[in-house]
Amino acid sequence: MVERALVANINVIQSTFSFGELSPLLYAQANFDGYQKGVKSAQNCLTIPQGGFRKRWGTNYVIDIADERAELSTFGYDIGTQYLFVWTNNSLNILLENISVATVVTTYPIEIVQQLYFVPIQTRYIIFQATKRPRQLIRTPAAANIITGVTATPVDEINVTTALTVGNILPITFTTAGTLPTTSPQIYVNTTYFALVTGANSIRVYPTSADAAADTNRFFITAAGAGVSNVIVQNVWTLSDIPFSNLPAYDFDAFATYSAAGFTFQVSAVVGTINAPTTITSSAAVFTAAHVGGLFTGGGGVARIIGFTNNTNVTATTYLPFTVATGAAGRFAGADSFLGEPAWSDARGWPSCGAYHQERLAAAATRSIPNGLWLSTLFQVYDFDDSEDLDTNSISDYSAKTQIIALSSTKSLIVHCDQGIYSTSLTANVPLTPRTFNMDEQNPDGINLVQPVFIDNQIIYVDKAASNVKNMAWDIVQSSYVNTNISIQSSHIPSDPIDMATFSEPFYTDGLYVFIVNRDGTLAIYQTLLEQNINAWTPAISSNGFVGAKNIGSFKRVATIGNRAWFIIFRPKLTAGTPRAITGYRGAPVNTLSSTAIPAFVAALAQFTTIDTLPDTVPPLLLNIFYYIKGVAPSQFAVYSNLSDALNDVNRFTINSAGLLSNVVPWFNLGALKSIEELDYASKTDFSFSYSGAPVDSVTFLPLAGFVVQIVADGNVLPEAVAAPDGTILLGAFYSNITVGLQITAQVTTLPLSMGLPTGPNLYNRKHIRTLYVQFYQTASFMLQGYPVPAPLVNPVVPTDGIYSNTIMEGWDGSQFNITISQTQPIDMTILGIGYNVEV
Repeated sequence: MVERALVANINVIQSTFSFGELSPLLYAQANFDGYQKGVKSAQNCLTIPQGGFRKRWGTNYVIDIADERAELSTFGYDIGTQYLFVWTNNSLNILLENISVATVVTTYPIEIVQQLYFVPIQTRYIIFQATKRPRQLIRTPAAANIITGVTATPVDEINVTTALTVGNILPITFTTAGTLPTTSPQIYVNTTYFALVTGANSIRVYPTSADAAADTNRFFITAAGAGVSNVIVQNVWTLSDIPFSNLPAYDFDAFATYSAAGFTFQVSAVVGTINAPTTITSSAAVFTAAHVGGLFTGGGGVARIIGFTNNTNVTATTYLPFTVATGAAGRFAGADSFLGEPAWSDARGWPSCGAYHQERLAAAATRSIPNGLWLSTLFQVYDFDDSEDLDTNSISDYSAKTQIIALSSTKSLIVHCDQGIYSTSLTANVPLTPRTFNMDEQNPDGINLVQPVFIDNQIIYVDKAASNVKNMAWDIVQSSYVNTNISIQSSHIPSDPIDMATFSEPFYTDGLYVFIVNRDGTLAIYQTLLEQNINAWTPAISSNGFVGAKNIGSFKRVATIGNRAWFIIFRPKLTAGTPRAITGYRGAPVNTLSSTAIPAFVAALAQFTTIDTLPDTVPPLLLNIFYYIKGVAPSQFAVYSNLSDALNDVNRFTINSAGLLSNVVPWFNLGALKSIEELDYASKTDFSFSYSGAPVDSVTFLPLAGFVVQIVADGNVLPEAVAAPDGTILLGAFYSNITVGLQITAQVTTLPLSMGLPTGPNLYNRKHIRTLYVQFYQTASFMLQGYPVPAPLVNPVVPTDGIYSNTIMEGWDGSQFNITISQTQPIDMTILGIGYNVEV
């Protein structure tokens, strides 16, 4: 009797991708819940909270930068004013709506700008750095600019006396000694509006900066008003040292001297007098000029040292009256006293990080006191008077065991050290005071230099080894913070992080994200939604604009505010060399082509052109694709698929013939194109430029010169083009709304199927996929297994919803078979689910 195998027919659907791209170390964990909700790869894709995934957003070009060590930060001045700060060598460039509106000299050299630590407090922007006194950046109004008249509808412009920079977008207010211009809606005094400078002496008025940038919702002007009215431009920026009222006091090394047996102090102040001048005299040399500004405590009193006379005499002002007699009769033991100099100074170092917590400015970690933590007096953020322990006084704490790296202000104050994380008490819902202040160690984790972020009711940080990303979330039952390694299932995606920022996105995907810039130039995108158990990692890379080239753009820094995000991105800037004729070949085992003027031992990107036939090689050479070549002998070169093979001279292409009338075109690296780019939901390309106006048949954007670009014009996807040396891109017809940029390749590859059968997981069982279903949303076309579906792209592009099915009839090796969905066109792609009809 012949026994036949039983074949089961099973329907499977994956509609949840909430674990994102999984680590290769999980490929065998078919019984792990994340296996059924993850994918093998998800390049340039975002998981969405509802379960599916979509192609990521693109970026728009903002400005060039000169140095890769620049830093980005943001400042939400008020509800409608969001600034981007670009910190470069001794300079700060302030941008509003991506337009440079001010430049400030900073004296922060480029070597330290990435060490700057920023704490915005209301309308002040505070900057910490370990070698510099803390500074504040403040915006103040310019002098009144007298309104000389208006140009009414349809121009709707207000004319002013003092010239402004055309193209700037500026926050403004109005004052008047009569009546303001009549507008619709009406403008008022003491209200912030935004001006678009349309001429040296003319402005248009808008309710928001975004409206000004888009020239929408402009105020209509109907009359000039009466009397003298003014426009007050709010754009004078001043960076200055913070004028601290008092600094905290710390005894660095004197206690060993004044605690010695027989050492005494005496004071000259009258007993019972407050704020009285006094002289403090020591029995032996102990005072230095560094004690000025510090504190003396002893003899029942407290005094602030205000002058240095000599090593045995200083002058001071009493805070608490001394209870001992004055003069020699009132000597008291040094061992019962405290003598402290200011904890911060150029000599001792300045705080390197800070936070704003419970109406106090927190500062921490100087060079001399790496575990020091100080909180200002209540409501007085520039006063660190720790002379008493009154509830409103400053707080000084040194309970952290090691170097403090960063501070996070949430319901409690979190102190992140290089070997441990601490938190102020959360069990008592009372304000911090000098008497109640205490910190508990939450875990022994150390963090690296990437500043932690807060999103989705959790603090997210990178561990000291820069190999794991973890979170801290408050657990009511345990009454403490609980730590979780949130990158363990995708440990290959965050790779040596160097920068991090949060991003709340209510429109495009309705998600909460963390952007992590890796040292290798990739971007790790983490989506979190604790309530829905969403914990998804996806990698993003940015193209360099050269078809087939192996080099990619490199993310360097990131800064976000609300639902806006900016990146510093570097891209190789290449240029084509002179075409060189291929004159012959030497086949296996040499496998080289012959051409003039290719020196030995030079590796470079190269393309091949022909007016007849290309060289016959294995694998075959293609037009418009980049390869690597290496000169292995004078005028002889080998061909490789990647740079590593070229440098190591391995895996040469097999050469069977030289072809006819063919050329090799080497490409040379001219350095890096360094730019700031803003995330944009509407853009489907990176490094994008847009034009809107009268119909044109070409556009010119010089930064794109030499790049292969994708083009969307009036809803049509045009063929790729190469921007000319002057940046001109030919369109082939006239269009009014045009976006050009670099390709974004989005690609998702599923994991091999494993279904829960009564016999258990069947990852390694032979399977046969009979029918495949892909449900898509607002998607015109995508690639499935390399083929366009639902059909080749048709212009103008019309996104649709639907379900695509295909009797794919793949083989029976189920453990190896994967589904790949990709999108290389400059259009959107959203996949809601993938279904299978499988024979097992």
